[in-house]
Amino acid sequence: MELIKEKYSLKELRALNGISRKELAERTGLNYNTILGYENDISKLRKASYENLENLAKNLNVGVDDIFLNNNSV
Repeated sequence: MELIKEKYSLKELRALNGISRKELAERTGLNYNTILGYENDISKLRKASYENLENLAKNLNVGVDDIFLNNNSV
């Protein structure tokens, strides 16, 4: 039997880690509005540089593959 790993939106991952957008911005060095945009517009998150995705994933204690990038992730 295959294990299915659940994926979460950026907003959900941030909430699971108990951190605010402001704190995530400070940890990653990204602008608050950039994170807000990534959370509210999946197309912006899809267009993010791999470096930004890695940075976000690292600070949310997940892998890049764990950030859900489908249309219904926000």
